[in-house]
Amino acid sequence: MEQLFTTIQYRLPDKKVATFLNYLDQRCITQYDNFFIFTQEQINHSFQTAIEGLVSEITISKDYLQLHHLTLVSMTIDGDFILGNDSETYVIESTLIEADIEKHPVTVIDFFVSYENQTLQSQLIPTSNQTPVHELWEKTEESKEDTQTENSLTEAKSTSEDNRKKSWWKKWLS
Repeated sequence: MEQLFTTIQYRLPDKKVATFLNYLDQRCITQYDNFFIFTQEQINHSFQTAIEGLVSEITISKDYLQLHHLTLVSMTIDGDFILGNDSETYVIESTLIEADIEKHPVTVIDFFVSYENQTLQSQLIPTSNQTPVHELWEKTEESKEDTQTENSLTEAKSTSEDNRKKSWWKKWLS
């Protein structure tokens, strides 16, 4: 996996949310790992639609962002939202249930670096523990070789057994 955020953290002059979002916007980084979406217009629209459609006593209100000084940062392909201020990062499920919000005491850039380094402790965001594609390919090839070897042994055993049976029948019939 590409180490995008690890690189970005050293290029940012500070760890503010606005600086992070400006950096992504200037470089047209709209998604990462086929999981995080950074297109602000899309994220804002989805968030506002969810806020309006899921109004209840247990969900966050329209004022939640202002009360906690949060900025929408990203949305996952699952519809969960990543928000942050200059010292914390929040993960809010697509259901917007306030009791289910994860608060991480790290800046947004540190949150994404943790995700990238597979050290993020989250119940909502899966840590990418995927085996690199080249390793999967090697395992597939090894598996094919093992299967071919097994098949060859089975065929040889079967052929040997057939020959023995034929030989037995020839002896018995003679």
